[in-house]
Amino acid sequence: MKDTRPTWRFWLWGFLFLFLTHAFAILRFSEPPVVTPTRLPTRPFFYFSLDAASDQRVAELTGWRDPLLFAMPHARGFSGGAWLSFRPEGLQISNWSAPPEWLSLPVDELGNTLHRYVATNHSSEERLLDSLRAPTVVEVRLPDAPVITKTSVRIEGPLAARKAVIIPPLPSAVSAEVLQRTIVLVSVNGDGLVETASVIAESGSKVADGQAVEVARQFAFAPLPIRSARARENSTPTLGRLAFTWHVTTNNAVAAATP
Repeated sequence: MKDTRPTWRFWLWGFLFLFLTHAFAILRFSEPPVVTPTRLPTRPFFYFSLDAASDQRVAELTGWRDPLLFAMPHARGFSGGAWLSFRPEGLQISNWSAPPEWLSLPVDELGNTLHRYVATNHSSEERLLDSLRAPTVVEVRLPDAPVITKTSVRIEGPLAARKAVIIPPLPSAVSAEVLQRTIVLVSVNGDGLVETASVIAESGSKVADGQAVEVARQFAFAPLPIRSARARENSTPTLGRLAFTWHVTTNNAVAAATP
């Protein structure tokens, strides 16, 4: 007949099961503990210095909070001793040169050089007379550029291909200074008449530039080889430049008489 009494293993596993069930029920159904947050004690923001002891205390409190302890030399930094004992080396200039010193000039020797030259290079009277009687060669120099005796004009650009039929008299410019060329931009229609004229390069004299514009408007060129008068009138204008090289004078009467 088989024995049906529980063994010790049955009681061990049963006790372990009941213990785990009881622990789970406690953790599951018990109230969670109230966690009280820890608060750091407040620190004063302002420090008032009243006496020597408080001054030292304030210096100690603020010294440890200095953010520059690890960035700049400080007596309480990690390398304070090394920074306090640091002595920079003096710079030594290797390419230094002494300032110039003028040599003293003895006053009693002034003119001795000229006296020695005259004594050692004495010329005879005959040689001096011959040099005075010799004919003197006169050197005549001609200017590089020819002298301008009258005002001239030059036609430049596409307009140079058309023959100038009428060239008005070119006046002289009155100025006390040397004038540059005046360049006038002109537009000529199919009939050869000047429609527009404007200065694009000044000479330095407003009066001369105005005269150049007036003269440019009086120019006339050969008409375009187009038989139809209407087609010739509606044709594209020809652009060109009139470069005036001025004959400059300072007398108004002479300028008016110049053709």
